[in-house]
Amino acid sequence: MRYYFLTPLGRLIARHDPDMEEDGIWQAIHYNLARKESAAWFYAFYFNEFEPDEFDRDTLEQQLRAWWDQNNAKPMTDNVFNKLIFAPFKQVFEGTRIGDGFGFFRSSANNEYYRLPIGAGIPPIPIFAYALLDWAKQRQRRSVNLETLLQRYGVGKIFRLNRDILDNLLINIGEQYEKQVGWISHTAGLNSISIPELAPLALISAYYHQLDGDAPITALNRGEEEIRFINEKPIE
Repeated sequence: MRYYFLTPLGRLIARHDPDMEEDGIWQAIHYNLARKESAAWFYAFYFNEFEPDEFDRDTLEQQLRAWWDQNNAKPMTDNVFNKLIFAPFKQVFEGTRIGDGFGFFRSSANNEYYRLPIGAGIPPIPIFAYALLDWAKQRQRRSVNLETLLQRYGVGKIFRLNRDILDNLLINIGEQYEKQVGWISHTAGLNSISIPELAPLALISAYYHQLDGDAPITALNRGEEEIRFINEKPIE
């Protein structure tokens, strides 16, 4: 018999937003699907390796197959692409908040597709902070150059941000959370962000507490307490 349990992220969502009504949590799910460690490799490919913002199915298929061939010994079969890749790929986007709502994938006439320009789907500050902390944790980083965040599999690339938007988000993170989540430095042209050791999920909790009206620093403190409770409480 198989047993299934919610992840810590799932347990947080179940406590605060069981119907998954808030846009921010869908942005967090998007980040997890698009990051380098994602099992949904074709989703991660689309946000990190695939550059066209206007394209048809053939263009997407050709580039995806080429990427597959570089990383796998056997070529992809038509059946695999049609049923296991393109069909679920479209299901994730068509008529959903991730696709239509955030503008990450939309259909146009004649079976052509497009995504809205860079910066169309900016995540809430605590959600972006969560992604930044998780990205740093996965790579055991405590600081990073801003340009790295805009490269493939960086959080700026995943959320389709440009440098100005990235700067503003990072400045706001530093100010709202009083440098407890991260702080940006442009001193001597270094253009880097310092990232302390902090549980990324505390920012998911903080997101919900801020929606309830808490000030950012209060929400962060409550978020840290909640994550300690979740980590200590046994799974039922």
